[in-house]
Amino acid sequence: MEEALKRAGAKTIFTLYEIHQWLKMKREPSAYNALIHRLISHTRRSYKGKVLLTGYPFPMELAHSFGLLPMIGEIVSAMIASAHLEGYALRLAEREGYLRDGCSFHRATLGAALSHFLPVPAVVVAPSMICDGVGKFSEALAKRMRLPYYFLDVPHSLSSEAVHYVAGELREIATLFEEVTKTRLSKEKLRRAILISNETRRLMLKVAELRKRKPSPMYGRWAFNFAFISFLLMGTEELLELYRRLLSELEGKLAKGDPTEERYRILFLLAPPYHTMEPFHILENRGAHTVFEELSYVYWDELDPDKPFISLARKVLKNQFLGSAERRADVVSELASEYDVDGAIHFSHFGCRQGGGGVRILKEALASLGVPLLDLDGDCVDPSGYSSGQVRTRIEGFLEML
Repeated sequence: MEEALKRAGAKTIFTLYEIHQWLKMKREPSAYNALIHRLISHTRRSYKGKVLLTGYPFPMELAHSFGLLPMIGEIVSAMIASAHLEGYALRLAEREGYLRDGCSFHRATLGAALSHFLPVPAVVVAPSMICDGVGKFSEALAKRMRLPYYFLDVPHSLSSEAVHYVAGELREIATLFEEVTKTRLSKEKLRRAILISNETRRLMLKVAELRKRKPSPMYGRWAFNFAFISFLLMGTEELLELYRRLLSELEGKLAKGDPTEERYRILFLLAPPYHTMEPFHILENRGAHTVFEELSYVYWDELDPDKPFISLARKVLKNQFLGSAERRADVVSELASEYDVDGAIHFSHFGCRQGGGGVRILKEALASLGVPLLDLDGDCVDPSGYSSGQVRTRIEGFLEML
């Protein structure tokens, strides 16, 4: 397999990803199909344009205003795992000295980049919030490939000083983007991206409100992926149109009356295993729907187009994963109440110290609301760190308890 991949060329991983998605999409809603088409198109274009490699959740409005084509390392790894080609990328990273106790999201992206399956980035920006591994893997990749690199240092408090500090960093990143793209920052393009982002946010909130209905009109794997991929395209007309289409479909579904049985309402926390969507299948076969996901939460306020850098800085600092685990627990508790869930599932990805480290606090916060939490251990990218039998047994036991 490895030799075949080497001979086949750079687009192999994403060509196979396309094939896998085509096989799945026959059963999916049309808005989700359109989203995957947009992701594939975006990836294809990245081989011909200037790529920004960054991490979740960099404010993409700034990147799109320069015409950069962003790639998020976590999404790249999810695509690789979905095409079942994570093994090659992970082995290459290990041979280069990146140990298996590091996050497989970052190791897979690094391995894919070093094996030239990814387009060579024009610039790398690593946000410090949420994930400690992003900065380390991004810096290692930038040094190996001699790429322009910026570490976006984000404080853990939403103070006035922190907002102005991050706004200053974003201005420096804009200057770096000017050097990379050889174009001046267009205030009008940035303003346009922010206005589009605000309208998209408004539709996201409408979708989130509709998902409170019983039964929920949107759940499972496609709901999670819709939210995750949205971070990549935020600030673009394409994403705005996708949300218009999604909202129309959900309203139409509710108007007709949804006969779907919904025995249990589940809140899904952190991220699912991308090499298999088995947890969702097990749940849905028992009438348990993941009516909302932690990553679908719209955590930021409407942006001010007249103060773009201040607004984007506040957006960065408002993320619920930033700061103490209690901050995240407050948001999770709010979601559990608003969506009237019967239980919550946290998939503790092996490489995510931040995510797994806060589970006890989340469990206690939800228990105070009478909502039980199931903590599943596993790896989101590497199937060797996932036990199908154990996951099935624990989910079925959890549903029996509910």
